[in-house]
Amino acid sequence: MSNEFHVAEEDLFEYGAGALEEAWSLAIAAHLSFCTSCRSATEQFEALGGIALEDLSPSELDANSLALCLKTLDEQAPEGNEFSVSEGSILPGVLQKYVGSDLDQIQWKRVGGGVKQAIIPTKGNATARLLRIPPGVAVPEHSHNGTELTVVLAGSYVDGPHLFERGDIQQADTEVHHSPSVVGAEECVCLVATDAPLKFKSIVPRVVQKFISL
Repeated sequence: MSNEFHVAEEDLFEYGAGALEEAWSLAIAAHLSFCTSCRSATEQFEALGGIALEDLSPSELDANSLALCLKTLDEQAPEGNEFSVSEGSILPGVLQKYVGSDLDQIQWKRVGGGVKQAIIPTKGNATARLLRIPPGVAVPEHSHNGTELTVVLAGSYVDGPHLFERGDIQQADTEVHHSPSVVGAEECVCLVATDAPLKFKSIVPRVVQKFISL
């Protein structure tokens, strides 16, 4: 990765506090799998949160609070290192728990121009998806109705003067108008989280958009 593009501190704080929707948490966790500096910052925020909890006055709990807590821990317990990146797959461990380790075994759908996508089931209003974009292909020019997080898992793309490579994360909001383009000989595989549909400039992508939930 380029060591240039990272997660905003306020987002890392909310991630560490468990306050983000699942799609956002998944995107940030994928970036943390590659980025030691963001991972270190997250650990510091989590430590500060623990200190703050120690200063809170105790309150009475419901009789079933312990059982519910243990059940939640069992459901969310990671297998092995949560932020591992295995040599046999381009996907970080946290993402493999959703889609497996083999890209070719994922149920991809074509969305035009050789691009494929796979929606990842997550809770909440935000949506997470994987995109496979062939070399030389540009995403049609668009802006955003909300916020978008993109994590590069393989390959690279350019957006204006910026080059995004494996492990990098890009955040775009309603002020961003762009048309990212894949560079190099390798396809670009990205994890994208959005909380609202994109706003495409031309009519063809807008028509296709109705059928692909983009």
